[in-house]
Amino acid sequence: MRLYFITLFFFLSFTKVSCAQSNMYLGVQGGLDFDQWILAKPDGLIAQKPVLSNSFGVLVGREFHNNFTIESGLIRKYYNQGYGVFTGKKLGNFSSVSRRSKTLQIPILLRAKIYGKTKKWAFTAQLGYHLCWITETGPSAISESSISNRNDTVTVWESTNNSNIKLFGLLETGIGIEWLLKKEMIFSVTSSYLAGFKTLTVLDVRYQVNAEPNGTASITNRGDYFAWYVGVRIPLKAFENKESSPETTGAL
Repeated sequence: MRLYFITLFFFLSFTKVSCAQSNMYLGVQGGLDFDQWILAKPDGLIAQKPVLSNSFGVLVGREFHNNFTIESGLIRKYYNQGYGVFTGKKLGNFSSVSRRSKTLQIPILLRAKIYGKTKKWAFTAQLGYHLCWITETGPSAISESSISNRNDTVTVWESTNNSNIKLFGLLETGIGIEWLLKKEMIFSVTSSYLAGFKTLTVLDVRYQVNAEPNGTASITNRGDYFAWYVGVRIPLKAFENKESSPETTGAL
């Protein structure tokens, strides 16, 4: 936490003295996420699986030394919870997915570029930290679902237990590629993995196949997810009013 605020202080100071430079830029990004739920208690029927969700946000950044940028911004991230139930050929496989929480994230990212021969495109790598606030969480609850055919029935009970954590951090690592469009606009595609350090939600699952004894599983989430983003970055100089050149007149 202390490291985050120190980094943020230097970023804001750096941005303040450099805001008039042409290598400052604004950007937007968004895309699909795959939230990672970890099967803490192994089980034959219940299995962990990535859960589809989404996030989007705005960015501000500054390039320096031509090959590096530092970025910050604000990201809105939705978390979903889920798991898979694998019953085999009799009943088929199904999954449970529901939205559980919303967060606001402030990233501090360092991005490095390796340009192609024409400098119209570049490979990128990024490393950073996200400070995250949970702004809305689904209530802790117990739910029931079932699937059946003529001879077999699987019933599943879910019990969601949310922690009292409202503030948490994520470490981001990622790679990508970007293209220069129309001499000003940069279009990018990135893939990142964000890893958390604190358990945010525990999903306890109990199930029964026909009249057999109950089985149990426990699935946890620390805020981890894969992010697949597309983004656009535009230099601030593109927003500046261009001064008209003074008119010149010849002598009569």
